[in-house]
Amino acid sequence: MRLQASLQKLNGLPDKRKSVSEKKEENRQEETVIEKIKEKLEDIEDRGVRVSLQSLFSSINFVGEKLFDLSRTSIIEGTKQVIVGIDNVSILKAILQFEFGRRVNYLSSKFGMDERELARVFDVTIRKVSDYVKYYRLCLEFPGLIFSGYSMGRVLNYSAPIHKKAATDTRFDQLLRMQHESVAFLTMEGEFEKTIQAWYEDEANEEDDKDEDEDKKVKTC
Repeated sequence: MRLQASLQKLNGLPDKRKSVSEKKEENRQEETVIEKIKEKLEDIEDRGVRVSLQSLFSSINFVGEKLFDLSRTSIIEGTKQVIVGIDNVSILKAILQFEFGRRVNYLSSKFGMDERELARVFDVTIRKVSDYVKYYRLCLEFPGLIFSGYSMGRVLNYSAPIHKKAATDTRFDQLLRMQHESVAFLTMEGEFEKTIQAWYEDEANEEDDKDEDEDKKVKTC
């Protein structure tokens, strides 16, 4: 094995083996991500999904602030508000990423648009189109991931350990499959809700089912 590794280095090839420390660090990161997802979903289980646009706008006020004029306490308190803004941005970004994936998947299934055409129309890479579809389909299985606080890229990177954990942890699996019918958006003027029931339906497949039902009716007649 040592000879093989040496030859790989001489030929400019990467050593695909991972050291024990690297593997431990990888496992630690996986456990951290899964634990944070679980904590986030338990937090919203009872109170529902809430995105504070007000907090988001308030946190922007701290951008570019002159720190040398502030006390240690003021800087810490301002930083806490920045963190709140980051959390709200993360959820909002994931919501929009899922919605984009849902629409791209529908355009592909319903209108036959392939990845190349979708990439051209929306000015993104083919790889990005593929990632959005993967994210959409993963979140159809585990809707809770949309509100986990992690964006599409992070969720896709950890999809394998997430599946593995869900298969052995009933509580985690339950939280991942939890469906919310609406999202509450908090603004300066108050609060409004956005209904999202359609998110939990594979609309492209439902259209196929409707077509099949219509065909059966025609044949029956």
